[in-house]
Amino acid sequence: MHHVRPKYDSRAIRIFKVRQVLNIIFTLLVIMTIVLYFVKPLPDGLPYFFSCSFAAIAIKMVEVFMRIQTRNRKTNNK
Repeated sequence: MHHVRPKYDSRAIRIFKVRQVLNIIFTLLVIMTIVLYFVKPLPDGLPYFFSCSFAAIAIKMVEVFMRIQTRNRKTNNK
């Protein structure tokens, strides 16, 4: 069988690129959180640890929301 490339609109491509950037930021924040956990002593570094981890969670929530919205848009257009 011949493989047919799915048709994507420009909005879906832009959302995909934004999601990629958000995933990169999320990964960097997770790495920063792990580094902060080992570098800063816990009583003094706790605010930094929590702020990085909450920022990473917030970024991931935005990315998942965008993914769900894109998936719902695809299923509604069929």
